Amino acid sequence: MESLSKLTFLRIIMFYLICFVYYFIIFDGNSNLQRYFLFAAIAIFTVDQILLCAKDQERWIHVVLTMDSLVAAGLGLVFPGTTGLYLTIFGIIGVTLFLAITDKQIIRRYVAFFLVIWAVIILYTYQATGKWQLAENVLNTGFVLFGSFVGSLIRKLMDARTTVNAQYEELNTSHAALKAAHDQLRLYSKQVEELTMIRERNHIAREIHDTVGHKITALLVQIQLAKEMMQLDLEKTKDVLRQCEQLTRETLQEIRLSVRTLHEDGEEQSMLQILRKLFQDYSKLTNLETTFEMDGDPASIPTTLQPTIIRIIQESLTNAKRHGQATQCSVMLNCQHENITVRIKDDGKGVPEVVPGFGLVNMRERILDHGGTLQFLSQADEGFEVIAEFPMKKLKWTAGVSQ
Repeated sequence: MESLSKLTFLRIIMFYLICFVYYFIIFDGNSNLQRYFLFAAIAIFTVDQILLCAKDQERWIHVVLTMDSLVAAGLGLVFPGTTGLYLTIFGIIGVTLFLAITDKQIIRRYVAFFLVIWAVIILYTYQATGKWQLAENVLNTGFVLFGSFVGSLIRKLMDARTTVNAQYEELNTSHAALKAAHDQLRLYSKQVEELTMIRERNHIAREIHDTVGHKITALLVQIQLAKEMMQLDLEKTKDVLRQCEQLTRETLQEIRLSVRTLHEDGEEQSMLQILRKLFQDYSKLTNLETTFEMDGDPASIPTTLQPTIIRIIQESLTNAKRHGQATQCSVMLNCQHENITVRIKDDGKGVPEVVPGFGLVNMRERILDHGGTLQFLSQADEGFEVIAEFPMKKLKWTAGVSQ
């Protein structure tokens, strides 16, 4: 009803102007009824405008419309045959009606009320003057229709603006909620990455404990054996010391690789950068020649899956050199929409039957955590191949209505 308050100033000006015309131009000064009625009309119009400015204007709208209509009808009856100016007031009332009322049934009642009043005034004027005044009535009735149409358009415009404002507020609320959800999702993603990193570090810690610890234990046994054999057999003592030296070198290599892996986990690097560095380190430390091929976009690999892929490749390279004495190893990474496949094949001595050890068991556990599958293919003197596949999550969207 804010639009009614803005319309009040124009309404009261129009009413006062019409009353001014009636009093100073149409009124002949001889009829007390006409004089008193004009004063009453001005007072009623003023009270009606005050009611429209009240906070509870919706409560008074029907009273205002009814009183304005009765006053307009009174002007037509008190000043019969003089002019159809009273219909101009009905035009102003029509603007107010269509602007304030949305119930079509109530609008129809007011329209019927106007038609009855209009018919009564025309008949009364004909009886008083003997004239129908068709031209004036048609012209002023056109203004009533125009005012009603304008009021209806303004009402639709106001409703549209209210709807747009409400939708804008909803959009802002949705945007804020979406931003909060995005921030929360980013926080969760970061937490998942940190937890994945911690889990991988725990895996590496266990590997250091089991592999490096085992070698150091074996090294201590060999040193003790060398101490006992020094006085008995010098040549065997030299062989034992050479084994100790070899165990020490292997242990040092594993410690260096594990420390490099822990260091890389704390750096902001892409998966390809980490793999490139990993291949370079293995080439320097173990003389293992590695070739890498990739098919597809690596950006499609989830960040939570990347550490697992790196560890699979690292473990496979370690096993290829440690157990297979391989000199060459090929790594293939295939990134597709439905799945991601990692294949690592070496030219080592292979095994007739694959018996998963600690490293392969850990590898299988990592892959199962992501819902993937793992295969080991090997034959004697034909190398060893690791195949890991990870299914990508599928999303299905439906929009619109099928025709």
